[in-house]
Amino acid sequence: MCGLFAVISTVSTQLPSDVENRVDRALNAIQHRGPDARGTFVDPKKRFAFGHVRLSVIDIAATSNQPFWSSCGRYCILFNGEIYNYIELRERLIREGVAFRTQSDTEVLLQALITWGSKCLNMLNGMWGLVFVDTQTGRFIISRDRFGVKPLYTFVHNGSLVICSEAKG
Repeated sequence: MCGLFAVISTVSTQLPSDVENRVDRALNAIQHRGPDARGTFVDPKKRFAFGHVRLSVIDIAATSNQPFWSSCGRYCILFNGEIYNYIELRERLIREGVAFRTQSDTEVLLQALITWGSKCLNMLNGMWGLVFVDTQTGRFIISRDRFGVKPLYTFVHNGSLVICSEAKG
């Protein structure tokens, strides 16, 4: 179990100036979901802010902490869950020329979204909640597993979409 929190501006204005404090408070509320690591990122243009608390299960190395960025720095993902068929997906991505830095299912999911877009969600066997961003285009993909095993709570407020693993966040 991990916990994720994201706030995304849905209008042309920036996020509130105290967005870092808001992310921190949300992560404090869901800290029990991820005692092993905590990470945040606030977009310098204040278009979005991400927070994550991690329970390390697959690839417990710090290099798999989140928010997890692509090696080029263009793409980022927040992920809660487990992709059971990540090894098969990883092998397929390697055949397509993708290089990996970690052994995590998070990186496999990130690379699948970069390579195949949202179509990869139909390939997933597992349980997940995720937020993915392409910082160059400003495009986000938000998804949860088919049965809602890993929930994503959403709330729209003052021109922002707020997403969290728990309602209290």
